[in-house]
Amino acid sequence: GRCAVGDTWWQAETGGIVVGSPPAPVTDDGSGDGAGDGAGDGAEENPGPMRALDGLVPELVDAAGETVTGTGSGELVLDATWPGQAATLWNDHERYVRTYLERHPGRWATGDGARRDEAGRWRLTGRLDDVLELPGGRVGAAEIEALLMGHPDVAEAAVVGREAPGRGALVEAWVRPVHDAATGEALGAALKERVREALGEFAVPEGVRFAERLPKTRSGKLMRRMLKRIAERELDDLGDTSTLADPSIVDALVADELARDA
Repeated sequence: GRCAVGDTWWQAETGGIVVGSPPAPVTDDGSGDGAGDGAGDGAEENPGPMRALDGLVPELVDAAGETVTGTGSGELVLDATWPGQAATLWNDHERYVRTYLERHPGRWATGDGARRDEAGRWRLTGRLDDVLELPGGRVGAAEIEALLMGHPDVAEAAVVGREAPGRGALVEAWVRPVHDAATGEALGAALKERVREALGEFAVPEGVRFAERLPKTRSGKLMRRMLKRIAERELDDLGDTSTLADPSIVDALVADELARDA
């Protein structure tokens, strides 16, 4: 009851936080005052939506690179330079220019999807390269993950796509249940039904796996590419695990996957 909660978005390349939700001050009795709308007084009643930090200018662009004004969604770009941003990539300046500057000239391309509401507040929707191309439609991995995490027994979820011969791309999901939640076929079926009702049959996970922990970097980034390789049975080529906060998590997930095949 005494913890103020806030959210932030940034990248290693931005050198620091770009948008965030300043938490409401915690009073002596452990409650936030909830005052204001986050504009001017530093207090955000709802810690989910975020606002740009002073001096930084986030914008939205659509798939054609056109600016999205007002309420809408698209790619989050930054409309100005600032002292903390990366200036290059070590021994690969061409890649730096190609990745961050060429796609939207005069702007910094983040590669992240975002929504802006009527009050000018931001919600990040996930990496644009995490969009799944499925038979029947395109859907963001983060969109399916949000549906899974909407179930009261789910603390965390990760979704990837894998290619299945003769069937095209399929969705595979990993779920970290809340403490003491009963896992098994019933919960897996309930989670699939949530996705079916909200998005349609094409987006329903082929498999729902339960895990005590999911692989993340030390900064908390979910490593979906490793999960994708596990789902596609590329178990001998999981890539560099040195950036993970706990590489043993991957070993446990691989062992679980092999047990599924047994």
